[in-house]
Amino acid sequence: MRWKNYIVLLVACLAMKVSLGQDAHYSQFYRDPLYTNPAQTGAFEGSYRFTGHHRNQWRSIGRPFETYGLSADAANAFRLPAVGLGLNIFNDVAGDGNLSDLMIQLAASYTIKLTKDSTQLLTFGAQGGYYRKQIDFNELTFDDQYRNDRFQPGISTAESIAKSSLNSGSLNIGALYRKKWKNKTKLNLGFALNNLTRPNQSFTNEEIPLSIRYSLHADADIPLKDKWAALPGILVMSQGPHRELLLGSNLRYAFDSRSYNYRAFQFGAWYRLQDALVAFIGLDWGRWQFGASYDINVSSLDRATGNRGGFELSVIYILPSVLPKRKLYKNCIDYL
Repeated sequence: MRWKNYIVLLVACLAMKVSLGQDAHYSQFYRDPLYTNPAQTGAFEGSYRFTGHHRNQWRSIGRPFETYGLSADAANAFRLPAVGLGLNIFNDVAGDGNLSDLMIQLAASYTIKLTKDSTQLLTFGAQGGYYRKQIDFNELTFDDQYRNDRFQPGISTAESIAKSSLNSGSLNIGALYRKKWKNKTKLNLGFALNNLTRPNQSFTNEEIPLSIRYSLHADADIPLKDKWAALPGILVMSQGPHRELLLGSNLRYAFDSRSYNYRAFQFGAWYRLQDALVAFIGLDWGRWQFGASYDINVSSLDRATGNRGGFELSVIYILPSVLPKRKLYKNCIDYL
């Protein structure tokens, strides 16, 4: 297929320009659709989807970086064809000061059929809501609290701290192209812009806006021989001076392909450029999808981490359809 060659060319071009990035991210980006791209709201086969995500990173070098995500979305919401609605909650906590970024966002999408048989779809999505950045300065220490090279907890700092929390709004937009082939191959290709409102990041009187995050992602489902399938993917992100490229593939073996009794096992390997190797295992059990991955650090930080990176868990539950309400009738007694 010609699109495979395009993807390979895209990866080769990007790899020459991408350097290490350490923004909050998921290795299993393909299992957290609303955080990756708001255009993926309602873009699934089913009626309702619920997603949970947790990532724990760099525990070996101090207080770990922890990321939590919850989302729920609906396809053809309120029985409106092509309309998707969703809710996404994201919270990232890092460092000794419990520096946290909390986002609570509503999402909406609209899908356009590019072909009559729905084999090509184009979806546009937007996501907006509440953004809060917070830090606990009581958990931090400063230079002026040391005497004779020893920390004195009773000494107050003279550092000027204007506030410990920031509240603002957030806005993300995106687009998603989907294509299906007769041999059941599927392709998703998306682009997203996050942090369009550029909320302030400074706890002093300075104005330091959050940089816009640009994301390009693609994933495919390619049937192989017997009950096997390949699930390759790529994620490219750019935010301010930071760059990130993650690419790899999972393999899926379906024990039972019947929709009402679906059972499948997945495993795969991914690489985040100049940062980590990622090992993945997953289990699909009916309407449930479970995933676990582990990052093996291969960057210059490997001496401090002992090559240990991040542990990540994901779970997805998809409700295929909701039965319509039944009309209730009174039973009439038949008399002879």
